[in-house]
Amino acid sequence: MTFRRKTQNFRNREINKYIDLRFLNPGDIFLSRSRSLISLLIRFSTFSSVSHAALVVSPLILFESTGEGVEYVIISPKIVMHKGNAKIAFQLSKEDNYFVFRVKKINEKISITTKKIIDATYTLAFYNYPDVSEFFKTLRFGIGFVYSKLPISKKKYLHLYDGCFCSWLVVDSYKKLGIQLFKKESNQITPAQLLRSRKTKRIQKSFEAKEIKIDDVTKNIINNIHEKMKIISNELFKAKIITKINKFQFRSSYFGDKFAERINSISEKEGWDFSVPLFNDTQMEQFLFQQENVKCAIIRYSDSIENIFNELLADIKKYNTNI
Repeated sequence: MTFRRKTQNFRNREINKYIDLRFLNPGDIFLSRSRSLISLLIRFSTFSSVSHAALVVSPLILFESTGEGVEYVIISPKIVMHKGNAKIAFQLSKEDNYFVFRVKKINEKISITTKKIIDATYTLAFYNYPDVSEFFKTLRFGIGFVYSKLPISKKKYLHLYDGCFCSWLVVDSYKKLGIQLFKKESNQITPAQLLRSRKTKRIQKSFEAKEIKIDDVTKNIINNIHEKMKIISNELFKAKIITKINKFQFRSSYFGDKFAERINSISEKEGWDFSVPLFNDTQMEQFLFQQENVKCAIIRYSDSIENIFNELLADIKKYNTNI
């Protein structure tokens, strides 16, 4: 009787693909594929089943490079039922497939935490996605398409690419954490090489499940997570704007002021608590110095989210039917 009552929570809900967030550790690597044209091209050219890579900062935050640029991405948790157990999960598109890999044999002295990852990756964040035309220059036909050896000159590397591609970003992030995943330069690494690396092991893949109906207690916990996420999104947007304004310093004040006006209108519309001073305003220098404070705020609220996440983990056990 109890089993029947509990199954009614998800009987009429749609089956979707998910990744279990409960067992994610900072530093885990998401490898994925989709049905998009660029995904098909990358998989074909690298003879691989994956086309994209992202770094896990915390169970609810990813660090990745996409068409939107190099950014920290907030994950919205779902409560799903899988094989009689309630899980906190990340919902995927039906066409996507995700795999989670973990780096093996990390020295015990090098503990990877959310704070360490944000400290290490912050200087890589908020840049634009590289020009896609540059991506095609890195492909050649040998044993399939592989990344060609680009000039390693730092000046030329930074000149060619505003940010970096997804797999390069993961490798560079680990370098900044003091861990060398490959002997090659990062700009020669593809998602396929992360998949085949002997230094990583697969810990889970996407699964099919149904979202369940939750009670008010669980809803309040999730709403609390969403409130913290909104604050982090605000801080991340602010950090992105500061990074872009630093670039405008090398251009005319006209473009800087136009950019500031546009951002302020977005901020007012979204109800955010910051505004960008005009380019020649005396407050501009003070505004740009906020970057370190913003990073500290992101770390602080990330820790707060992790605490609420642990509270949610304890709460969802009441939905388990596999007892």
